[in-house]
Order: sequence, then C-alpha cells, then structure tokens
Amino acid sequence: MKRRRDDTPPPESATLLVDELDAAEVPDAEMAEGAAAPMVGSFVTTGAIQLIQAVIGVMLARILGPSDRGELAAVILWPTLLTTIGSLGLAQAATYHAARASRFATLVGSTLAVVVVDSLVLVAIGWVILPLVLGGHDSAVVHDGQLFLTAFVPLNLLTVSMMSILNGSHRFAWFQGLRLVLIGTTVVGIALLAATGEMTVASASGAYIAAYVVTAALALTAVARSVSGSIGVSRGTVRQLLGFGLKSQLSTSMWSLNERADQLVISAFFNPASLGLYVVAVTLTSLTTLVGFSFALVALPMIARIDALVERQRIARLMVSTTLVCALAVSVPIFVVEPTLIRLLFGDAFVGAADVGRVLLVAGVVFALNRVLEALLQAVGRPLESSIGEGLALAITAGGLAALLPTLGIMGAGVTSLLAYSASSAFMVRRAARALDVPSLWLLKPERGMIGRVRSLTRLVPGFNPR
Repeated sequence: MKRRRDDTPPPESATLLVDELDAAEVPDAEMAEGAAAPMVGSFVTTGAIQLIQAVIGVMLARILGPSDRGELAAVILWPTLLTTIGSLGLAQAATYHAARASRFATLVGSTLAVVVVDSLVLVAIGWVILPLVLGGHDSAVVHDGQLFLTAFVPLNLLTVSMMSILNGSHRFAWFQGLRLVLIGTTVVGIALLAATGEMTVASASGAYIAAYVVTAALALTAVARSVSGSIGVSRGTVRQLLGFGLKSQLSTSMWSLNERADQLVISAFFNPASLGLYVVAVTLTSLTTLVGFSFALVALPMIARIDALVERQRIARLMVSTTLVCALAVSVPIFVVEPTLIRLLFGDAFVGAADVGRVLLVAGVVFALNRVLEALLQAVGRPLESSIGEGLALAITAGGLAALLPTLGIMGAGVTSLLAYSASSAFMVRRAARALDVPSLWLLKPERGMIGRVRSLTRLVPGFNPR
C-alpha cells in the first residue's frame, strides 16, 4: 500500500470497505456498543477523577502550605517513580496478553508471581536509594518515604496488574469503576484528615496507601471471579509477559522520567517551597494529561485485538485525533484564567506558579497526545519504537534541565518539558503513521463522521463485547 502525501483517507479499497460497512444492516444496539462506548466511559471517568483530584490538591495545598506540600510530594514522588521504572512493563504486558489470552488462569497466576518477586526487589532497592536522594530533607521525611515505599510498591503493582487484566479482557466497566474507587477512597481519607485536624505529611501519605488497599482487594476479587479452573504459573507465560513488558517498559520508564525529572531535580536542589509551587502548576495540567491517559487505556486493548489493517487505521485515527481535540478543549480555558484559578483554589501563597503553569499546560497537550501514540505503537506490536521517542525526549530533558534550571528556575523546568514532549511527539507520530501506512497529518486530523464509521467497524473485532 503506497503512502499518500496529502491529508486524505487511506486508499480507495479502505474507503470502499468502510462505505460498505456503513451501508450494512447493523442493529442499533450493536452500533451503540462500538468503539465510542469505551472511549466515552473512559473520558467520563477521567473527568470525574479530575474533579476529585482538584479537591484533593486544594485541600492539601491550603492545609499544608508550600513547604509541607513540597515535602509530601517528595515522599510520594520517589517511591512512585521507582515503582513505575521497576514495574517491568507489567501493566502493558498484562493488558496486551489479556486481550489475546487463551489460558486466562495461567496469565493471572503468572502475573501475580511477577508482582511478588518484583515487589521484593524494588522495596529493597528503595530503602537504599531514599536516604541518598532525600538527604537534603529532615530525617522524618526520609522515614515517611521509606514507610510509604514499603506499602506502596506491592499494592501498586498488584492493583495496576489486576486492573490491566480486566482492561485487556475488555471488562471496561470494572476497569473504569476501579479507577473511581481508587481516587474516591483517597479523597475520603484526605477529607477525614482535614475534618479532624490530623493532616500531616505522614497521615496524608497513609491515606493514599489506604486507597490502594481497598482498590487492590476489589481488583483481585474481580479477576478471581473471572477465572475458570485453577490459577497456575507458567514459565512460558512469565517469559511472554517479561518479553513484551520489558520492551514497553523502556518507553514507560522514559516518559515517567520525562514527566517527573523536573520535580525530582527541584526536590533535590531547591527548597520545599519551590517544589510546592511547581506541584501546584503541574496539578492544573491534570485534566489535560488525563485525557491522554484515558484514551490510551482504551486504545491499547482495542487495537491490539484487531488484525485487519483498515480497521486499525480508522480506530487509531479516532483515538489520536480525538485525544488532541479534547486536550486542547480543556486546556485553553485553564490557560486563560490560570492566575485567577490558582488564587481562588490554592490561595495567594501559590500565585507565583501561574507563569510556569501556562507553559506546562501547553506541554501537557503534547504529553497527552504522546500517551495515545505510545499505546498505538504498543498495540501494533512496536513498543520499542515508542521507547526510542521517549529516549529522545529524555536526552532533551537532561540537557534542558542542566542548562535552564540554574538560570530560569522552575520556569526552566517548564520550558524543558515542552521541548522534550514536542520532540518525542514528532518522532512517534511519524512512526505510528508508518506502521499504519497512512500520512501523519491524516492520523492527527479528525474525519467527519468518524465515530459512526468506527462503530460499524468494531463489529469485525473478534469477541469485542464492552461490559
């Protein structure tokens, strides 16, 4: 198939197939359960999560203040990054293999085995690393970080892996529900601490752990009820999980470093108040970035199950272009009123975060797009190419932070993020377009009537049944 150079649909054969599907007699109920259903569910869930996160961010900032808010960020940031980097790509691997699994019980058992071993290794590494990277903070902060690490690593790996299996098996309702349970339980814990006057760095981090305990138990129960037969461990399945996961993990680790490198450096070399301001600026990009995560969570399992190129092209275009449009739609209003919004939500003490917040908001749009492009490359079996794109961004991040932080302060971190994400996006969109044999602009630009066409196409996806 020869690539088109203009912004037109794929070759005529693809267009004819889509037209034929549009003309086919497809029941309304089946069409309603097409690709749009999980996308809308994911986006609605993301919106709810954003609202709850905003409430959490406001409560933490107003009660703790810039300095303590920065210390809480340091306590949570390093264990979270260690878990993300050391997760071996288990979430992506579990999602991919669950979408194509023939031995579901073996997949679940093998995933749990990887979780246990990986947790032990990461906790041991973390206890060594935290005193070094948090050496500039009080000893209490280091201690709180170690306690948080010990509980967070196994709970996070268990929760995320079980939720990924549910997502990969297209149990989207369970998956989105558990996302809401996690954030909802967190806000309840934070609200109770605020109401009782017990809000501290240690107690706030404990509220996050409690939320993971609840969500992990529910996720494990949901997966267990889906298993027929005995859960077992297979070396072959473990090798498959690690083989796919490690290729994906390189990409995940790099974008996690790209996303958090600025905060890591600020936590190590700047005072806690500076980190507190920067965290507030990052918080106002949450809705933008969650748009990308929301659509990426649907794109990976859906596209991975499709074998026909034409269907992949159409659904990929829907995912990518809709992500870009939605990210822009939610970011522009925030960009306009950001100083007022910060003063209203977080207080006058945080108004200094407004300028860097606007730069980060623009970077967040590109970051959201990158998450879907990464999921797309993984879904078509090219996880290493997304890793290369993130590697390019990481190199720019390292150089940019070294050059701009000493002269521009936290604004330098924001500019660096924008440059790094943009370079990664330019690379990945070209690779994704090449993998799908379509022009890059065609992949980014929404097509009129796209949702209706994809609804028709999804009836060709074997076993596709949103629940």
